[in-house]
Amino acid sequence: MAVGAIMTKHSFDGDASDSCDHLLGSVTQERLIPERPWTWSIPVVRIGSYSIRLHVTLLAFVVLQILRTFLSSATGPLPSESAPMIVSLVALFWLVMIHDAAREFVSRRVGAEFSTLMLWPAGGISWRQPSDIWVNRLSAALAGPVALLLVGVCIAGALFVRLGSWQNALLPSPLSLEGLSLFDSDRIGAILWLILWTDVMVLAASLLPMHPFAGGRIVASLLEIRFDFLRAQRISLIATIILGIVLAIIALASNSLVVLLAATVAITTGMAGARGLMQSEFSSGFGQFAPRNEVSRTDEHRRKNEARTAEKLRAEEAKVDAILRKIAQTGMSSLSWSERRLLKNATRRKRM
Repeated sequence: MAVGAIMTKHSFDGDASDSCDHLLGSVTQERLIPERPWTWSIPVVRIGSYSIRLHVTLLAFVVLQILRTFLSSATGPLPSESAPMIVSLVALFWLVMIHDAAREFVSRRVGAEFSTLMLWPAGGISWRQPSDIWVNRLSAALAGPVALLLVGVCIAGALFVRLGSWQNALLPSPLSLEGLSLFDSDRIGAILWLILWTDVMVLAASLLPMHPFAGGRIVASLLEIRFDFLRAQRISLIATIILGIVLAIIALASNSLVVLLAATVAITTGMAGARGLMQSEFSSGFGQFAPRNEVSRTDEHRRKNEARTAEKLRAEEAKVDAILRKIAQTGMSSLSWSERRLLKNATRRKRM
């Protein structure tokens, strides 16, 4: 049995609220759009302008876990075979809420607001950039995983106090429930361990270096140290597709449903984002996708690149002119290998 949840939130901050809709389409629409899988959800509750929606894949995932639980013959310290699954689902819900609350708190501190929470089956994600400044985006992306890490440390401390020593139970594998057997007669300890196991699994999923997980947003934000916003997004989306394919192969080899689900979400997101980025590039331009303050930054990077390219071409033309003068004075045989290569490349470019 393995359970996870993907959380999707959307920010609305004036003109910037349309930025990611151009790439992925809005999932906050009330109607289902067949060609946009991220709209396949049902409303659960609405509190003022804040709504919670449930994706259909989470319903299917929960049903599958229930069937797997009742078809298995596992026994343990809890009174029912379905008890571990129930405890994990309840823990999952609250861990996702903690993850969401931490990210929303940090996002609001840096000037972004969220209005929709969508629950999926496999980790914690956000499709929108929460701020116009990459440092703020990085802070918001780290907030959720840090909150889950603190929760895990607290639960591990409680288990340490209960057990009296650090055991393997305090470092559970997110893909195995073997540590539960250490609590044969300790029901409270078993519940704490299940919460810790769920926390480790959600934390591991959220840190996958792929979109739309928090790890993907962290990588994209760090890439902005070296590249402009749009190039960083392009690199991170390509990496997402490649890593998603690798993860899918690992999932098929290990027969892991959760890993396969995470890989599918990553590949779908990477392809949708890359397609939207290409459409933005060839239609209305990058400005609709980049945050407000990043538009000027992207234009500045483009101007610098164009200036460097122009300077390089001028320097090359000066070298070609010198080579031509040398040929006129001493002939082709006097040219060195590097001069011949430079002249050949320059001639090829002019013909193109």
